[in-house]
Order: sequence, then structure tokens, then C-alpha cells
Amino acid sequence: MKQELFFNAMDYIDDDMIEAVDILRTKKKSGVNRAWIRRASAAAGVCIILGGLFAANRFGNSKLHPESDGSDHEMMAQGTDGLSGSGDTGALGVTIPKTEISIKPNSSADLLAFFIYEGKMYVQYEWIYDHPELAGKYVGTATGNIDCFTSKKEYEDFAGSVSGDFYTVNGFDPSFMLCMKYDDGSVSIYVNDNGLTLLKGSDLFEDRLHLSGNYSEAEYQTRHDWVNSLGNIKTLSGEAADVLENFITELNKGNFMYTDDVPLEDGQNNIYDLEIYHLFFRMSNGMTVHLRLYDGGYVRYAALIPVCVKMDVSAFDALVDLLQ
Repeated sequence: MKQELFFNAMDYIDDDMIEAVDILRTKKKSGVNRAWIRRASAAAGVCIILGGLFAANRFGNSKLHPESDGSDHEMMAQGTDGLSGSGDTGALGVTIPKTEISIKPNSSADLLAFFIYEGKMYVQYEWIYDHPELAGKYVGTATGNIDCFTSKKEYEDFAGSVSGDFYTVNGFDPSFMLCMKYDDGSVSIYVNDNGLTLLKGSDLFEDRLHLSGNYSEAEYQTRHDWVNSLGNIKTLSGEAADVLENFITELNKGNFMYTDDVPLEDGQNNIYDLEIYHLFFRMSNGMTVHLRLYDGGYVRYAALIPVCVKMDVSAFDALVDLLQ
């Protein structure tokens, strides 16, 4: 199947499957380690990994019941510590475990857009059409040899579900981000979501994403509009600049924690019961830093589902008040 068909088909995927899979992981505590991608494949015949290999913004309209054990069709990427929400934490921060592939017999699960380099999985995060200068030095070529029937031993460097040359992203750490570029000038960004250790928000938002001072505008969308694909994305006015800057400052000071450790109240099943807004920082280089905001001052970068930042509630609420 041609690569462009793969990505075009993935545009039809909604957010509800993502959340169903995340609910499943929360209930099972199975250690599924997932990354960010809104695009997944249903119509194009590229298999969806129902068991949870990479989950955020990438599964389709078919429903996965939260109580399902996923045993019929499952292909999982498990953290080496065996349990998401456990492992190293405290003064040294939190570590997103490296990915292990576990393929169940008779699995018919399908893969998302990813490739492996230096033992790390890079998963497709976003597609940028008008900034070809983002692509830097040539790094390697992904073989595209991974499919539903690939054995575990074939998950090695340069293997992947997509094929093509990949490059550094100018201005970004290649151990965190790489890209592919195409003849039409578009660039596909891939983020490594495993093996990372994060302590403060600045470890991600400044050291790796260079957020402060590099965005041209900020937009937002309610959770309801996001889940139902209704659009209604609004731009924060210039009057919100001071509040937004304070939000970023406090976000950088906040501590990382495992998403599974976010406290829930009676009647709440998972972190999605706390989600209120999506915040999009449109960067001057054409990229987007997509944040998901949860009541109580919890913030997740959309590409790193297993972890979130707990930030100062007053700075968080000051911004949320402007979004209402």
C-alpha cells in the first residue's frame, strides 16, 4: 500500500477509540506504552492495535469496550518495568519505559506509522506542509518491513511500518524527534516516546520543544468539540498574553508524574473524566505543541500519554477562566 494512502486513510479516525484504549489500559494496568498520533488506519487496511501499541489520537470509529481484555486481537508495546505508572520517580523524575513488543498468537492487529532507530520507537506526531526547511541531516532509511505478521525479532533498527529516508529536525534533539520529508515539500514529524526521563516541565517544554518565545499564536478547543470533531477552534487574544506567559512559566516549574497516578474522585474512571480543554501552540517553524488540560492543574503533551505535569493551580485556573 502506498504511504500516502496510509496517511490519508488515517484522517478518518476519531478520538473515542483512543480514550477507550486508554481506559482499558487504566483498568488492566497492563503497562501499555503509547505515543501520540491522531492518524490511524481503518479504511486503508493497515491494522489498528486494539491492545494499545501507541494510543493517542489514532484509533477509529469502531468501539472497544473498556471491560474487554483484548485477548482476541492484541499486539502490545509493554514497558520494561511491566507497569505503566510505576518505575523510577521522585527526585529523579519519571521514566517512560522503553518499548517491548509482545505479539499474541493469531493476532490481527495492525500498526501505526513508526520506525525504530537506535533502539527507540519514533511515532508519527504531525504532518507539516509548508516548512521543508525543518528537515536537517540524513540519518537513515526505514525499511517499512513491519506488518501484522512480523515476528518480534524483526523489530530492530530501521524497521518500521513506514518506509523512507528520515532526517534530523533542525533545532531539535534527534534522540527525541526525527522526521521524513517528501517531494511535495511536506515533512512528517516523528517523536520518540519511550526511554525518556523527565523531572520538571522545562525538561520537555523548553529543553526539547523550545516553547517559550517561539510560538506565533495559541488556540484552544473544548473537550466536547475535540471528541466530536466539531472544530470550533478559537484563538487566544493578545490580551491573554500575560496570563499565557505565566501559564508557561508555571508549567515549566511543575513536576512530571505518571498519568495513572492522577487522583480521581468517586464516579471518575480515568483521566478523561477530568479533561476540559485542548491547547495548541502554533510554533513559528510550522510545528504545533498540543497540550491537553485536565481539571486540577494537570497538563499532558499529546505525544507523551503516559506522563503529565502537575502545575500551579492558580496559574492553570487563570488561563482556563479565559477559555470559558
